[in-house]
Amino acid sequence: MYQPVLDEADEPTVTLSWVRRQLGRTKYGERRIIAYLSLLIDQQGFPPPLPELNLVRDGSAAHTLTSEVRATSIWPRKAVLAWLDDYLPPANAAQVDEMARRDAAADMDSAAGTLRVVQGGRA
Repeated sequence: MYQPVLDEADEPTVTLSWVRRQLGRTKYGERRIIAYLSLLIDQQGFPPPLPELNLVRDGSAAHTLTSEVRATSIWPRKAVLAWLDDYLPPANAAQVDEMARRDAAADMDSAAGTLRVVQGGRA
């Protein structure tokens, strides 16, 4: 059966080098980008890589799964793109929340000004 070659944009997963380019960190070496991504995951909610098979090096044939960032790690493309689209540094997010609170308070004040008190009994 014929399988068309997928365009890069159709690939469901992305590599460490793709993530590095998207983050604008092309000058980071491998160890530095791995450390950077590990901190983004721990501190900024960046999506972790898909679990990878890890051979236990104690002489047994055991395997485990790891989600540590490695040179061979891959990420779900949609998760990375969603994080990049929605990312705001914490200070900016707090500022946006404060502006939204002020706008809502102004809207309520404006709406309260249009209320009319009706005297009398039943309608």
